Amino acid sequence: MMWSLTAPVIGRQKASELALAAHAVPGEAAVSAQLGIDFGSGSQNSSWLVGVGMPDASPSGSSEGALFSVDAVTGKATLIQN
Repeated sequence: MMWSLTAPVIGRQKASELALAAHAVPGEAAVSAQLGIDFGSGSQNSSWLVGVGMPDASPSGSSEGALFSVDAVTGKATLIQN
């Protein structure tokens, strides 16, 4: 089987910006971003999982409030968990 590969064009910074814009809660910041590439459907699906939340005084420095999937090719942000 030959895979059709597409390089992600949306980077970590842009994916974080798109997730923050989609959630639109003042004061929130991107607290995590991880690129995932899945071939489970028979074609490539590249997306960033971006956690957004409020900075706080915890040891990690933030608390995750929502999780978004941001398509690494189109930039479409989808809320996964709130």
